[in-house]
Amino acid sequence: MYNVKCYYILIVCKKQVRIEYKRKESGFMKMKRVATGLCALMMVFGGAVVPAVPIGMDTVVNASADSVYGSFNYIVFGDNTVEITGYNGSAANVSVPSSINGKTVVSIGKYAFDNNHSVKSVTLPSTIKSIGICAFFYCANLQSINLPSGLKEIKEEAFMNCISLHSVAMPNTVTKLESSAFCGCESLSSLTISSGLKAIPDYAFEECGALRNVTVPSGVTKLGIHAFGKCKGLESISLPSTLTFIGANAFYLCSRLKSISLPDNITSIEANTFIDCVGLASVKFPSKLKEISIDAFNGCISLRNVQLPSSLTTIWYDAFYGCTAMGTVTIPKSVTKISPDALGFYDNGKIKGFKMRVYKGSAAEQYAKENGLAYEVISTASKSKGDINGDGSVNVSDISKVAAHIKGKKTLGTSNKADLNGDGRVNVSDISLLSAYVKGKKKF
Repeated sequence: MYNVKCYYILIVCKKQVRIEYKRKESGFMKMKRVATGLCALMMVFGGAVVPAVPIGMDTVVNASADSVYGSFNYIVFGDNTVEITGYNGSAANVSVPSSINGKTVVSIGKYAFDNNHSVKSVTLPSTIKSIGICAFFYCANLQSINLPSGLKEIKEEAFMNCISLHSVAMPNTVTKLESSAFCGCESLSSLTISSGLKAIPDYAFEECGALRNVTVPSGVTKLGIHAFGKCKGLESISLPSTLTFIGANAFYLCSRLKSISLPDNITSIEANTFIDCVGLASVKFPSKLKEISIDAFNGCISLRNVQLPSSLTTIWYDAFYGCTAMGTVTIPKSVTKISPDALGFYDNGKIKGFKMRVYKGSAAEQYAKENGLAYEVISTASKSKGDINGDGSVNVSDISKVAAHIKGKKTLGTSNKADLNGDGRVNVSDISLLSAYVKGKKKF
């Protein structure tokens, strides 16, 4: 399995826009195959002179051959530190030395252990600061490795396709994690992510099918594209309030993911983020959300009780296509654009039991009329109890407003809608009743 990169092709067909992803091989792997081919030719021709050819821009030329220490190849840097560049042994349990000839070992170089199928465990010394590109790529039988305190970076594809690796505990000293670092580690069931990271890169944990529960630490602001895609065993993930962006396909095909709470600073749910998350039943949407992109929740057949925030303006093509359990959904009056097939449809036509609650003259009303979908118009002068913000529905936004009122942070203009128990005051009892109503446990 080679590295995958992603680029978008927009296809306009039958009023639908879809984003397709094409995968292309990593430049590193291409170079490696070219080098292997050249070596084979030299062996065939017995060292015959090869006609001179230009050296490409990506070609790396070493001034001297690696040195050897036991089963390890290594190079010495100008500061007298050492990088392990290769391992030629066949041991199942490997301990990397902390020093060679008095010089400190600080890094595992690119391809140092790649495709080694003998090693089952690796012990790294506390001196290691960097793990290079493809350093342990497809070490198919590698079950365990310690990541020492003091480690600063894990580079691209470092542990990609280590299909037997069970546990990863990053020290908080890790501040740089590159794309596809643990992609395809299908046995990875225990994961601790460094609190020193600001971003989870593209494809970082894609196809880690044994992951069940993940906590993304506070301080992380970005999840890259495909970050947890095809983690088919993932049941829950905790996202920090610092998160502001989740990339396309970040959770696609996470079929056992049941619920997710999206931090309030996220303003867009990108294309295909939750596509075919068939077990996803509950989503807490960000309070600052502005748009839901193409196919964001396409195929989420268990999704229900959708509460869209009053900040939302755009729902793009097929955003909720195939969400057959959706039922009734209130579209905020802030929504000004709903693209074709965004709501109410699946492969066989209109979804049975689907209904929209809309505001008169709104984009949502127009969408419902044009597509022949069931709808009801919300009175703009709604005085229903519990509808604190007057958006025509009682939801978590109303709970937040009452809580802020009780804490003295923001006074309600009128409190009669919030006095649910009729005692003449607005207090925690009213919040309890409001919460029970939103959860469907009680009615006013």
